[in-house]
Order: sequence, then structure tokens, then C-alpha cells
Amino acid sequence: MELDGRVAVVTGGGSGIGRALCLALASRGCGGVVVADLDEVAAQTVAAEVEAAGGAALAVACDVGDPMQVDGLLHLAVERFGTVHLVCNNAGILRSGAAWETTLEEWDATFAVNVWGVVNGVRTFVPHLIAQGEGHVVNTASLAGLTAAPGLAAYNASKHAVVALSETLHRDLLVSGHAGVGVSVLCPGLVATPIVDDPVTRSGRTDVGRLIGEALAERIPTSMAPEEVAAAVLASVEDGRFYVLTHPEQTIAMVQQRFDDIVQGRVPAPGTSPD
Repeated sequence: MELDGRVAVVTGGGSGIGRALCLALASRGCGGVVVADLDEVAAQTVAAEVEAAGGAALAVACDVGDPMQVDGLLHLAVERFGTVHLVCNNAGILRSGAAWETTLEEWDATFAVNVWGVVNGVRTFVPHLIAQGEGHVVNTASLAGLTAAPGLAAYNASKHAVVALSETLHRDLLVSGHAGVGVSVLCPGLVATPIVDDPVTRSGRTDVGRLIGEALAERIPTSMAPEEVAAAVLASVEDGRFYVLTHPEQTIAMVQQRFDDIVQGRVPAPGTSPD
């Protein structure tokens, strides 16, 4: 899909990959960028950056786990820019810990953003894209949506759900005759984002959670720049590619091992945590 003159909505747009997407969209000549984030100040800051770069922007405070707020996001976007062409369901959080130690509150919080946030984005925006006969949806999953490292039960499960939802959405659109609406799923490895700035993520409640949080806090700041991820996403939208793999060699090797285990009936190896 051509990006010049189009209108994009980016959730989780106030930082990290979301911020990079907003700025990259402005540089590609998008006609409008809607910066949605739970943190209204962060959304406003990024919207100001988009406008300083010559783009048009709208900042919206939005809890993607609330379907009414996501409905309102579409309404505000259409009210300001007339329509929406590109939807980036990007908001996400991370909680770490052994599967049996992860609390119900941590499971609920993770799924509210990582899964229901995407579900709400799909249910709200896809009918709009179908009605206008064109558009594209980008759902942010993770390498964790294709593999299952220890210590990230809720996060892994939520990102697997995003991959499955995206694959199904793509097929549903095709079999329903709506080929004008494209889908991509972003599965990045470690990216230098503020996802571990949350003290709950960094510290964890358990030994496993603390180990994972500390390892991520050490490695993430020197990982891939969000701008590289944004460039890969927009190239995939323009080329109509489904899987967006920012760390292809690592991802392919880990996915191949997983599927070899499945096909050959092997017990999975312990795997590696982000250390």
C-alpha cells in the first residue's frame, strides 16, 4: 500500500517502536498520523515531533483494552482526517516470571493490552477498512510469538495469540473477498524500547521474574534501534508482506528448531532466556 497522503493510527505511539513508526510515517508523507497512547503527555509529545517534521498529527489518550475507547479512537481519527488507511496495533506490556508464579492480575494486565488491545483494534478498524475497500493492519507480536523462552509465560502466550489472530485475519479477509485490506504481523527480537522501564517488569516478584527483568534491562538498551524496526514495518506495508522479522537469522533458527521438535516428536529443550 502506498503511504503518501494516507492516514495512520498507531497505538502505543508515545514511545519505542510506536514513536518510531509515527515519525517514519511523517517522513513518508502520510496525510495524518494519530498518536494513541495510555500516556496522554507522551502522545502529545510525539504528535508535536510529527508536526515539527512537517506532518499532521493528532494525539489521543487511549486505553486499548477498553473497546469503547478504541471505538472513540476511530471516531476522532475520522473526525480529524476524514478516514484511516493504516492501523498499527502496537501497544504492549511485559510481565516476567515462572508460569505457575505469574499472578492472575499479571495475566489479566498482559492480555488486556497485548491481546484485547489488538482484538479491539481489529474489531473497530477492519470494518472501516473493508467499507472503503482498502487499508492495512499491522499487529505487533514478537519473537516471543513464535518461540517460548522460559520466564515469560504471560508474554509468550499473549504474543502467540497475536500471531494466530493475524494469520486468521489475513485468511478471513482473503476468503471473504476483501483482498484490498492487507495484514502484517511484526515479530521483532530485542529492541531498544522503554518496555522494561516499568518497575514491575524490571524487578519482578519472584526469582525468575527478577532474573528476566534484570537481563532484559541490561540487554535492551543496546539492542536494535526502534527506527530500524519502523523502517522494516513500513517497507512490509508498501510491499504487502505478511511476516515482519527484524532479526531473521535468529528468528528462523529458533522457529526451525521448534517446528523440528513438533514434527519429529521431540521434547523441547529448555531454550534460552534473554540473558
